Amino acid sequence: MKVRLLVRTLLIFALCNTFTFAQVGDQFVQTGNMNMARSGHTATLLKDGRVLIVGGDIVFPPGCIQGSSSAEIYDPATGQFTLTGSLNMDRVGHSAVLLDDGRVWIVGDYGWCSATEKTEFYDPATGSFSWGPDLPTAMGSSGVDHIPIAKLSDGTVLVFDGAPYYNPNNRVWKFDPTLNAITEVGHTVNDKGWNGSEVTSLKTGEVALIGGSGAEIYDPATNTDRVVQNVPSYVPRYGGTVATLNDGRVVIFGGTTVDFQNARPLAIYDPATDNFTQVGDTLYSANGEGKGALLNDGRVLFSTSYPLGTLFLFNPTDNSMQDVHVPSDDTLANFSGWRTLTVLKDGGVLITGGANGYTHSLTSAAELFVPKTAYSCSGFEAPFNTVITMNSKSHRPIPLKAHLFDAKGVPVTPTSIAGGLAPVVFITSVNNPQDSSFWKSFNFDASTNTWWINLQLDDFWFGDTPGTYEVWMKTPDVAQYAFNPECVGYFVRK
Repeated sequence: MKVRLLVRTLLIFALCNTFTFAQVGDQFVQTGNMNMARSGHTATLLKDGRVLIVGGDIVFPPGCIQGSSSAEIYDPATGQFTLTGSLNMDRVGHSAVLLDDGRVWIVGDYGWCSATEKTEFYDPATGSFSWGPDLPTAMGSSGVDHIPIAKLSDGTVLVFDGAPYYNPNNRVWKFDPTLNAITEVGHTVNDKGWNGSEVTSLKTGEVALIGGSGAEIYDPATNTDRVVQNVPSYVPRYGGTVATLNDGRVVIFGGTTVDFQNARPLAIYDPATDNFTQVGDTLYSANGEGKGALLNDGRVLFSTSYPLGTLFLFNPTDNSMQDVHVPSDDTLANFSGWRTLTVLKDGGVLITGGANGYTHSLTSAAELFVPKTAYSCSGFEAPFNTVITMNSKSHRPIPLKAHLFDAKGVPVTPTSIAGGLAPVVFITSVNNPQDSSFWKSFNFDASTNTWWINLQLDDFWFGDTPGTYEVWMKTPDVAQYAFNPECVGYFVRK
């Protein structure tokens, strides 16, 4: 409590200007459950902000994984999952990509048991699946990853051979949605296939493939491929994940040696120098598959198989890694492997499903990871940053007005706040900190992007007491009562 009061006191004296800034810590928030337990499924963000969940295994190994034809939609506005049309076939370990026309293209299946050349489309307008063009050969995932594909800036999709157990080769195909056709466009240098590997699009327009076969760079403009030279021994890995950072570098996380015996360390690939650098120690927990999500603030959230309920946050500003844990009383604290991470339009991350290798079980649970937010406030009118002398019996309302901006300088509106809740007034007595209370929600004027409210002190049970008062504009993250202090001012009542 003493620390909290010290911080608030410092804020009071610091906010003599008309600009304030506050950051809110990362947090996990529970949301609705899926309609069935899944792992090895896909979760694709649709153009309208909802998320399409497709397939996944319904029987935990050992033995062949049994896929599902089930699909459902997650709606961030309600926090609920709703079943939609079914796939034309069971799938697990497949890949899915959002096309420019709003449809989702689904390709592949589980390679050890059920590779397939069949592809499908999901149309959000009709909520149904339909067959797509066949691949030239059956494609199957490796069991810890998905089919390696990459969407290009022109809307086409590259598919890298992902069938090391079924006629392995080094072919590269391109799917053109406008022609509804798949054509062979090139080859990778490696001839063992790129299953168990990860692909990521670079800022240069090229595509990086990093995995058990090393590292190669594919250029879609010329349909040529080159091997990255002098790749360090810690780079080749099976079942890790990669993510292109905002500065153009690529972070490589997790995975194991191809014999599953040793975990791999955190590494960075810099396309400008064509070199790799180890930036972190080997993570004992990062064995097996990994998933990554690039956050709006530039950090990357990673998920691995073990330990259960643990994720990792990579900060590219200092190449540091921090582990974060799902709350122990949440269901997802007991699951990890082969789950999905999907960045929502409001910047939160939807985490769905997963497996527990100890209990041989799957889960239908979902969770939201809400990254720390940064808001700036400007244009305050009285009483913010102003000393107001009022008669203790006055019923005169005090107008509060403010403009809110997110970390990128974009105005914050009711639809852009996670959870859709409006900021509220929170008032507290500096003289008697135990006297504090929430008040009504701010209104929003869309014509001026202004949040406003008329503060009526007499509505507070302690509002007639002379003294100094802090007034906070608090912005909710997701949970209705998880309010975060963003903007603060104070006034004196005599």
